[in-house]
Amino acid sequence: MADIASVILSLLTTLLAVVLLGIVAGFSPTLFITQATVDVKSTKKISPYTIGLVVGVALAIVLLIVLFQFIQPGVLRHFFNTTVRTIVISVIFNGIVGHLLIAGGAWYLTHRNVATKRSGRHALKKTGGVSAMFSFGFFRTLTSVSGIAATFLAGTIIANSSVHFIEQLLYTLLFLAAAITPFGGIAILMRREDKKVTRTVEYINKQLDRFNYKTVLGIGAVILGCCIVLANVLTLIL
Repeated sequence: MADIASVILSLLTTLLAVVLLGIVAGFSPTLFITQATVDVKSTKKISPYTIGLVVGVALAIVLLIVLFQFIQPGVLRHFFNTTVRTIVISVIFNGIVGHLLIAGGAWYLTHRNVATKRSGRHALKKTGGVSAMFSFGFFRTLTSVSGIAATFLAGTIIANSSVHFIEQLLYTLLFLAAAITPFGGIAILMRREDKKVTRTVEYINKQLDRFNYKTVLGIGAVILGCCIVLANVLTLIL
């Protein structure tokens, strides 16, 4: 019974971690404001601009989660003959990710007073079509510090918690679903209470700016990046 309870607890913990990290990976006030703004102007049930935006976000997340799972030592062993080479490649890649998180966190800390609402509207003015919205969602997610950090952690958890490919695939799909669910929720609610949803999104954005969440993200990214770099240095030494 103890073994069964342990397995169930481990499964629930992994599921909860994957879902929460997925929400963090897809969280972007700028993208939410952009989506709400284009949905208001759309006469269709599902705005093609929203579809382009969400597809861009989803593709970026899939690319990151697959990449971060691939560089795990357990996966790399299938492609390289020696354990030493596997570890070195994994350490180098993780070290790069760690330094990127440190640099991204430092950027957040030095640009924490930049208004998200203004950048969201500025980005909206640049969009010239569905392809532009796709590119905006893709590159915004691909370069998001919080998105990279959350996806890196999720990729590590999935790789370490899954033995079979089917398990990894299911966890990955769950992570992706959690990441894009807020966009789907906004799209559905905009069809019913567009003005209320727009006001709510802008209110949340104002509260985040007032709370200065970029400071928290910046500090968190720097700490995580330092931990990753330190862990990889210790792996090489030990």
